[in-house]
Amino acid sequence: MQENKHKIYKCFLILSVICITISGCNSRKTNVLQIEIPTEVDFGKIITSRNKKNKFDIDIPLKNLSENKIQVAQIQTSCKCLISKISNTPFILEPKESSVIKLNFTPTELDYGYIERVVFIYFYGYESPILVTIKGIVSNDEVNFSIYGTKSKKEPDNVY
Repeated sequence: MQENKHKIYKCFLILSVICITISGCNSRKTNVLQIEIPTEVDFGKIITSRNKKNKFDIDIPLKNLSENKIQVAQIQTSCKCLISKISNTPFILEPKESSVIKLNFTPTELDYGYIERVVFIYFYGYESPILVTIKGIVSNDEVNFSIYGTKSKKEPDNVY
């Protein structure tokens, strides 16, 4: 008899823990970042010289659509040629405020022709970053490059 009471008590305890866990999961709010930011920034075509390091500014516009402050936690890029200018400062957007994330792009010898780089923007309180693709064509004053990154004297008439 004592053994049955012990089993019933154990089952009741286990069911209670399961119910509390389920209700806790259901009551948790989903934290959705309410921000307006482009998924792509096309800087067009830039002309650079192989003899010197050229730096180009690229801006990523963003707007806080929420009623709460949001803060950029970290900005990472897919290459060393693209660097954020706000890496050491707290970057806070007030509710409904618009701003710009400024980047420096310094093409390397490998960055000629059509390029795509990715910027990963992390916000405090959110696990997943926002990804922004930076793309465009880098050319030097000696040679024009088609969108395929090969040397050409003339851009192709029909590109599909």
